[in-house]
Amino acid sequence: MMVFLKLHFTNSFNFKLRLSSLTATFLIVMMILQVQVSAQESSNYVMYRNGIHSYNPGASGMFHKHKTSINGKYFPNTSLGDDVKSVSVFVDQQVPVLKGGIGFSYTYDIWDDSRYNHNLGFSYAYHFDLGSAGKLGAGINFGLITCKFKRLFWTFDGGPFLYDTTTINIVFTPGLAYKFKNFDFGISIGLRNRDSFVLEKNMYFFNSPAINIFTSYKIYTGPKFSLTPGVYAVFYPRTDSDRYRNEKMTTNYNFNLTANFSEQFWIGAAYIRNFDWGHMSQSFFTYPDGFFVSSGIDIKEKYGIGLSLMPKIFKQDHYNNDSFRKAPFYYAEFVISYKLKPEN
Repeated sequence: MMVFLKLHFTNSFNFKLRLSSLTATFLIVMMILQVQVSAQESSNYVMYRNGIHSYNPGASGMFHKHKTSINGKYFPNTSLGDDVKSVSVFVDQQVPVLKGGIGFSYTYDIWDDSRYNHNLGFSYAYHFDLGSAGKLGAGINFGLITCKFKRLFWTFDGGPFLYDTTTINIVFTPGLAYKFKNFDFGISIGLRNRDSFVLEKNMYFFNSPAINIFTSYKIYTGPKFSLTPGVYAVFYPRTDSDRYRNEKMTTNYNFNLTANFSEQFWIGAAYIRNFDWGHMSQSFFTYPDGFFVSSGIDIKEKYGIGLSLMPKIFKQDHYNNDSFRKAPFYYAEFVISYKLKPEN
């Protein structure tokens, strides 16, 4: 009897391990082959973990039993000369009957009062229980992205020309997320938007996908204090805009560190690098590069409020922009959330 139970446990574990390996291999191959396929956008926020399933569907239901958050931001000064505003709703739900989790995301943002984006997505992840080795989430995302672009340009002969067009894209992407105790890791596909000058030649707004990677590790240094270093990175392929400029895209890095006190208060800092002279990632038009400070409060470990800022002391106005001078900060971002801890 004991021999049978041992064999049964071994076979079950080996089956789960083989199934997880096959799933991981399949999704990675899909990522490699999906060079020409549109995909869900990369994170739109500095505090990217609030909507982690929106750009990595494998994380759906992985880190919370339930989480709903509303995110917003204001970026008053971009190289376009005007501001960027954005608001998002993220819902992340663990669903035991489906052996995984589901997610919903909606984002509306305005660029330079000329570009209006709606991003709607639904995700599902199957959770593989690896026993003492942790948990693996393999997910897919389906969604819709619409973009309306309307701006008045001036031609070389001095005459006005109005661009007014709308594009609609059905999106699909796979993603993998892994959790082992206080460590997590994820890899997925993200979407790179075209640079503005390329729009004059081709009004299709979306370029070939980029690779999103996140990872973090929570370190407890006392019964009521923890430190969590994390990294979020977006690796861009060589796209038509880069060939146009004969340049290679700069990888977007978000290095961050968060200190948590009694699971009630937290403060954090982040350094984002997404710009180098002569090279810029599209996220340069989504949030600036440089240093950010963040803080927040969790009430009863369910309700959360967070704020992230780039104070003006960390950045200078390179574009002589009135919006920058009027705002008391260079970039601001907030989040309001409701969450429940996972069942396992």
